[in-house]
Amino acid sequence: MEVFSQEKIIYYLEKLLAEQAITGLVFAEAFPPPVASIKRIQVFKEARFSWSLGGETELQFASDGKIVSTGEKKGEMTFFRPLSWNSLPYRKNCLGFSAVLHQNYLRLTYSKVSGTVDNYDFDGWSYHIEDTFSNTARSLVYAVDSMADRPECKEIAIKILRLALEVILVDLKKSKPAKQGKSYEKWCHIISFIDNNFTANISRFDLADLLDVTPFYISKLFTRFSNMSFPQYLNLQRLEHAAWLLKSTNFTLDEIAYQCGYSQTSYFSQKFHEKFKVSPGKYRQSK
Repeated sequence: MEVFSQEKIIYYLEKLLAEQAITGLVFAEAFPPPVASIKRIQVFKEARFSWSLGGETELQFASDGKIVSTGEKKGEMTFFRPLSWNSLPYRKNCLGFSAVLHQNYLRLTYSKVSGTVDNYDFDGWSYHIEDTFSNTARSLVYAVDSMADRPECKEIAIKILRLALEVILVDLKKSKPAKQGKSYEKWCHIISFIDNNFTANISRFDLADLLDVTPFYISKLFTRFSNMSFPQYLNLQRLEHAAWLLKSTNFTLDEIAYQCGYSQTSYFSQKFHEKFKVSPGKYRQSK
């Protein structure tokens, strides 16, 4: 079970910066989009980077204009650009440190994972920097993103990423827990999990198991922090991604429905029409 701990994240980030070099950098991108043979994917709306610290990983993603199959090597960083995607990874005793930029906060996680998104064992800690997440750290991460198409700058990008982590550590030490308390931390975790895994078959019960709370409590958090219910928010993420796939790929409607977490194309088309006031087919024709 994941634990929110500022103290633990500070400890591990300090240790990593002192002992572990960034040995390589790979950029994951939005294009080319996934092919139909990749049955399930994750999509990252915001910039995110992960630092592999050991274990075995199998995943596919777009990089350098092609779809690559890779296993992250110890010390290597993968930088997921906004709207990048990857296949649902399989991990075995995979140790890593990751940072996910959200509009209002930065989520840091140190974890050990085995399995897939649908069935996995997770052990680790996380923390959200909201009050002290500086523009300096955010700008450094965006600077790395701007170098994705400049392979001659990869070594510079690695240095900037390390500098970003050093600035993040300073921000982290100054941070104070969110005023809303543990309930807000759980809410941030829920939104982060949905945003990264909306293509999977997830439910309130899955989230409740993940957070060791009740499904009713999940609904209560949505009522408190959002103007949408859990199904409404989940559908919104899926439909916005479907709109992107319709504009960016030649996937069939059946394939898009499946990629977005819908088991029935007819239900997907119904929800898409409710959201965009036009059928998926007509939406595609308007591109």
